[in-house]
Amino acid sequence: MSSDADAVERLPAAWGRVEAWLRAHAPASAALLRPAASAADIATAEAAMGVEFPATLAAWYRIHDGVGEGHGAGFLPSDTVMLPLEEMADEYRTHVQDWEREEGLLP
Repeated sequence: MSSDADAVERLPAAWGRVEAWLRAHAPASAALLRPAASAADIATAEAAMGVEFPATLAAWYRIHDGVGEGHGAGFLPSDTVMLPLEEMADEYRTHVQDWEREEGLLP
Protein backbone atom coordinates (compact mmCIF):
# COMPACT_ATOMS: atom_id res chain seq x y z
CA MET A 1 0.00 0.00 0.00
CA SER A 2 1.37 3.43 -0.87
CA SER A 3 2.03 5.94 1.87
CA ASP A 4 -0.85 8.15 0.62
CA ALA A 5 -3.26 5.23 0.59
CA ASP A 6 -2.09 4.19 4.05
CA ALA A 7 -2.57 7.72 5.39
CA VAL A 8 -6.05 7.95 3.86
CA GLU A 9 -6.97 4.61 5.43
CA ARG A 10 -5.71 5.69 8.89
CA LEU A 11 -7.33 9.15 8.79
CA PRO A 12 -10.85 8.24 10.00
CA ALA A 13 -9.50 6.45 13.09
CA ALA A 14 -7.09 9.30 13.85
CA TRP A 15 -9.85 11.89 13.56
CA GLY A 16 -12.08 9.68 15.64
CA ARG A 17 -9.53 9.97 18.46
CA VAL A 18 -9.31 13.76 18.00
CA GLU A 19 -13.10 14.04 18.05
CA ALA A 20 -13.39 11.87 21.16
CA TRP A 21 -10.87 14.09 22.95
CA LEU A 22 -12.69 17.23 21.81
CA ARG A 23 -16.06 15.91 23.00
CA ALA A 24 -14.55 15.11 26.41
CA HIS A 25 -12.38 18.19 26.89
CA ALA A 26 -13.57 20.88 24.48
CA PRO A 27 -17.20 20.21 23.57
CA ALA A 28 -17.71 23.71 22.14
CA SER A 29 -14.90 23.06 19.66
CA ALA A 30 -16.24 19.58 18.86
CA ALA A 31 -19.61 21.12 18.04
CA LEU A 32 -17.97 23.34 15.41
CA LEU A 33 -16.90 20.41 13.22
CA ARG A 34 -19.04 20.55 10.11
CA PRO A 35 -20.61 17.51 8.43
CA ALA A 36 -18.73 15.69 5.70
CA ALA A 37 -18.30 17.26 2.28
CA SER A 38 -19.63 15.29 -0.66
CA ALA A 39 -17.50 14.15 -3.58
CA ALA A 40 -19.30 16.81 -5.63
CA ASP A 41 -18.39 19.51 -3.08
CA ILE A 42 -14.73 18.49 -3.24
CA ALA A 43 -14.75 18.40 -7.04
CA THR A 44 -16.36 21.86 -7.16
CA ALA A 45 -13.67 23.31 -4.88
CA GLU A 46 -10.89 21.66 -6.88
CA ALA A 47 -12.34 23.03 -10.11
CA ALA A 48 -12.70 26.52 -8.62
CA MET A 49 -9.02 26.48 -7.69
CA GLY A 50 -7.78 24.59 -10.73
CA VAL A 51 -6.03 21.95 -8.62
CA GLU A 52 -6.46 18.38 -7.46
CA PHE A 53 -6.30 18.01 -3.69
CA PRO A 54 -3.80 15.61 -2.17
CA ALA A 55 -5.53 12.35 -1.25
CA THR A 56 -5.29 13.00 2.48
CA LEU A 57 -6.83 16.47 2.19
CA ALA A 58 -9.75 15.15 0.15
CA ALA A 59 -10.16 12.34 2.69
CA TRP A 60 -10.28 14.84 5.56
CA TYR A 61 -12.98 16.83 3.80
CA ARG A 62 -14.95 13.58 3.38
CA ILE A 63 -14.93 13.43 7.20
CA HIS A 64 -15.61 17.14 7.90
CA ASP A 65 -16.19 20.10 5.61
CA GLY A 66 -13.98 22.23 7.79
CA VAL A 67 -14.85 23.92 11.03
CA GLY A 68 -17.66 26.38 11.62
CA GLU A 69 -17.07 29.82 13.03
CA GLY A 70 -17.19 30.43 16.71
CA HIS A 71 -15.16 30.65 19.89
CA GLY A 72 -12.72 27.75 19.88
CA ALA A 73 -12.72 27.33 16.09
CA GLY A 74 -8.92 27.45 15.98
CA PHE A 75 -8.31 24.33 18.06
CA LEU A 76 -5.73 22.86 15.66
CA PRO A 77 -2.00 23.48 16.26
CA SER A 78 -0.96 27.14 15.94
CA ASP A 79 -4.64 28.14 16.28
CA THR A 80 -5.22 26.94 12.71
CA VAL A 81 -8.76 26.73 11.40
CA MET A 82 -9.71 24.21 8.70
CA LEU A 83 -11.89 26.28 6.37
CA PRO A 84 -15.03 24.87 4.80
CA LEU A 85 -14.43 24.12 1.11
CA GLU A 86 -16.37 27.12 -0.17
CA GLU A 87 -14.44 29.50 2.07
CA MET A 88 -11.13 27.86 1.12
CA ALA A 89 -11.87 28.36 -2.58
CA ASP A 90 -12.76 32.03 -1.91
CA GLU A 91 -9.55 32.56 0.08
CA TYR A 92 -7.53 30.86 -2.62
CA ARG A 93 -8.99 33.10 -5.33
CA THR A 94 -8.33 36.19 -3.19
CA HIS A 95 -4.69 35.23 -2.63
CA VAL A 96 -3.85 34.24 -6.20
CA GLN A 97 -5.95 36.63 -8.26
CA ASP A 98 -2.93 38.77 -9.20
CA TRP A 99 -0.30 36.01 -9.24
CA GLU A 100 1.22 34.50 -12.30
CA ARG A 101 1.66 30.83 -11.53
CA GLU A 102 1.97 27.49 -13.15
CA GLU A 103 -1.46 25.91 -13.63
CA GLY A 104 -2.37 23.44 -10.92
CA LEU A 105 0.08 24.60 -8.27
CA LEU A 106 -1.15 25.73 -4.89
CA PRO A 107 0.74 28.76 -3.61
